[in-house]
Amino acid sequence: MRNLALAIVISFIVSAASAQQTKTASPAKASSISMERFEGQSVITDLGFNVKLNGNSTLKREWFVVRDDSAPISINGAAGVQVVYKSGDKYSSGQYQYKVDYKLEPREPITAFQIRIHVLDVFGRLLHTLSDTELFDFSESQGFDGTWRIGSENDASEAFASVAYISQVRTAKGRVYEVDRAAVFDQVRKVARRIAEVDLEPKSETLQKQ
Repeated sequence: MRNLALAIVISFIVSAASAQQTKTASPAKASSISMERFEGQSVITDLGFNVKLNGNSTLKREWFVVRDDSAPISINGAAGVQVVYKSGDKYSSGQYQYKVDYKLEPREPITAFQIRIHVLDVFGRLLHTLSDTELFDFSESQGFDGTWRIGSENDASEAFASVAYISQVRTAKGRVYEVDRAAVFDQVRKVARRIAEVDLEPKSETLQKQ
């Protein structure tokens, strides 16, 4: 009888502890960060006069867009790096450029934002981290574009995939949003396995926007 009473007491204590643990445990927080893949344009770049960079390739670029549902704005649809060639004239030589066209959808009035694009080669190696900050007031869907000069033909030839996302935003109310870097890195390394989290920051020698 005594053993039975002891067993009942122990069972009650275990049940109470289990119930308390269940009550106080914090629910897992669902991530607001996601990534979408788009098929980009051909890796062939037309240089004119029937000359083409990567002319024998059938590959098309891969564009990845990372979105945060908690951000004040989001990239609407695809956004990815194209490689174009701008012919020179008698005062300047021709140049290769990264070109990115994108549309932003604000959830509230915006006064400034920063976009980042990581350019990768066909093996997932980071070539460049592009960055652009725009001071621009808008409260409805707005299209933007950016071009960055490419330093060498090798970089122009090797550019294959890109990952774009909004890194910082300032709203009309003065609120400053900054993306969760660790969460972005978790997404980026799915397609850039040779990247480190520190690479998310543009280097001092980062290509300048044209």
